[in-house]
Amino acid sequence: MPKIAFAVVLLGMFCIFTTCEPATAQQPGCRFLLDSCDGPNSSRADDTATCNNSKDDKAIAACSRLIKRGPRNDVGLGLGQRLMAINYYARGLAYKARGDYYRAIADYDQAIRLDPKDPDYYYVRGNAYLAKGDPDRAIADYDQAIKMPSFAIAAFPYAQAYNNRGAAYSNKGDYHRAIANYDQAIELDPSFTVARQNRERAQARLAPGRL
Repeated sequence: MPKIAFAVVLLGMFCIFTTCEPATAQQPGCRFLLDSCDGPNSSRADDTATCNNSKDDKAIAACSRLIKRGPRNDVGLGLGQRLMAINYYARGLAYKARGDYYRAIADYDQAIRLDPKDPDYYYVRGNAYLAKGDPDRAIADYDQAIKMPSFAIAAFPYAQAYNNRGAAYSNKGDYHRAIANYDQAIELDPSFTVARQNRERAQARLAPGRL
């Protein structure tokens, strides 16, 4: 049973929210998030909803308030840390959405520290490294994400991770490895148009007279 679904069944007192990376050519996926259902007038519930479902300054402020409160003390330590990791993750997505890659990476670092077994955190940090022009660190994070199993309700976007790792290799001029990654992405998701387009561009770079 997925880890978040297990928490819902076990405790019966949490709400599930969804959050996604902003839509880009890299087509990042969405994930389900979990926190307290304290009622419509609860500041924690309001902040959780804003933190997890927006990508603007209000989301950053709400996530920051949740982080400042610290881990929940009414749940087990492990679940409290995972919930705190989600707050950092969500704030990181908001920072990345406005192009603040350094703060986004710092928040993803914290999410990984609190919950190092979640591949999504390595994946989104890889996206931030790729966006800020650091393909080597992006590749390292995609490597880590791809080799890890996913236990979340929303399946980890392995096809996107392969595609984005291919983009990182393309940025380094390593088109053979880029094509191999695009092949993997397409094998996992034959309808992945962006990966096909990226592969065509990489193949064109390998055409005679292009290198």
